[in-house]
Amino acid sequence: MLLLEWGLLGAGAGAALARVHALYPNLWVIVLSCQPEVHRHALAAGADAFVCKADSPEQTVKTLRAARICDGAGRATDDSRAMAEGTDD
Repeated sequence: MLLLEWGLLGAGAGAALARVHALYPNLWVIVLSCQPEVHRHALAAGADAFVCKADSPEQTVKTLRAARICDGAGRATDDSRAMAEGTDD
């Protein structure tokens, strides 16, 4: 599992995430950001889950636990991403 701060990668964050997945296809990547609008960009770029730094500690733990549960099942599905995000959409 990799916790990745989206903002540290600058404008090339999506490309960097694609390179990480090319090198480590089974690696779970959880993107962190203080900007909630990054959520959809991160998932579209291949992140398995997203944690906003403004999320409550309980939501952050829920996301990390969901990632751990899904870890043995290979890449995330839309259902497991929704579970990790704590949403139904």
